[in-house]
Amino acid sequence: MTATLPVPLKFGIHKHQPQMEPMVLDEKRIPPRRQQPSTLPSHHSGYITRQVGGELNLEHCTDLEIKPPGPGEVVVKLLYLGICRTDGCFALGEPDLPQTNLIVGHESLGTIVVSPSDSTLLQTIVATRFLVSTCGTCSYCIRHLPESCVHRTTYPALTGTMQEYITVPYRHLQPLPQDYVTHLRADGGMALYVAAFCSGAAALKSLRTAAPRLGDVVLVSGVLGAIGHLVGMIAKKVYGARVVGVDLGWKWNRLNTVPQMIETTSGDGCVGFDLSQDRFLRQLERACAELRKEDVTFTPAGRADSVIVCASSAAAFQRLEDLVRDGGSIIIVGAPRGPCMVQVPLRSLLDRQLRIQGSLMGTWEESLQVMQWIHDCTITPYVHKVNLADAGRQLSDCVDCKTFGKGIIRIHS
Repeated sequence: MTATLPVPLKFGIHKHQPQMEPMVLDEKRIPPRRQQPSTLPSHHSGYITRQVGGELNLEHCTDLEIKPPGPGEVVVKLLYLGICRTDGCFALGEPDLPQTNLIVGHESLGTIVVSPSDSTLLQTIVATRFLVSTCGTCSYCIRHLPESCVHRTTYPALTGTMQEYITVPYRHLQPLPQDYVTHLRADGGMALYVAAFCSGAAALKSLRTAAPRLGDVVLVSGVLGAIGHLVGMIAKKVYGARVVGVDLGWKWNRLNTVPQMIETTSGDGCVGFDLSQDRFLRQLERACAELRKEDVTFTPAGRADSVIVCASSAAAFQRLEDLVRDGGSIIIVGAPRGPCMVQVPLRSLLDRQLRIQGSLMGTWEESLQVMQWIHDCTITPYVHKVNLADAGRQLSDCVDCKTFGKGIIRIHS
């Protein structure tokens, strides 16, 4: 098999320093509109897993009931839903979730249509994400590990969002900043923000963990996926890093069918993922040396300063130590379902002073920061929208790593 390294795409490196501190955002709610809620339908539609098991078996139901809101609760009419591979894992069975009649989905955007306790909340645009709330006082929260808080609340444990309406406590929703709603981008509107809720927050947290400096080479494995393409964009356009994008070979071959992805996800270099390991490493060495404008024969130049693994293929986790320079960081964001191990020789870990760390979805603060960059046109997530009736197929494709960018379900206009 003959393999050639694609010609590196030409992108300018930003001269400014990376924005490591969160921006101060205006979190005022939309001015309240006191009005009576419209009549809700007697039933609505969504996807339900009657019995979790070894295969996805989502059923599209049109006779789901809308739960009447209790004290402190509101009814939210969902507008957009983000498709996440994690939802596929939930639908296949997780110990903390129901094993029957499960509705998955956790990252969504909607508007409050019923609020018996406080009519000023009507028409407020709100978001849901996997991590809803934490105690803020346990040892995990104090150490900035909110995902491990034993008192955390999450979607879909609270309720799944792959449906038209949800009834939840208002305190478990995140109102969008007013400016984000009143000044929408014409090229995607509010759907772009959904990419920031979990995928964008996970991308930013992984980069904060890696802490690349201006001009560093960051290798993003799984760069054409929901999290990976955002890691590539933020690394390049915010941190001023040089990005080597890595993904499955067939995805690169089909990249011309999604031209928007070429500019937004490809870094300063791109390497196919399906080559034999030795050939892949030789191409990586040339790409890194060219990005650094160093002699290709100088071996240390041929490795990245940090590697961020967003892929869901087991092949992406082999020989990760060969991809980074001495002192480099390996940050793992994605993981295949089922058993998969990362094995690194102890001498390599010790002698080369490598760092390996996992990174999860981050907090609402990371989501807000990514939304700020979307609002300011610093980055533009690649989203592809489908209707709710196609959500089951879209989730199946996501589980099988057959999607590009971020899948968004259009529920209501």
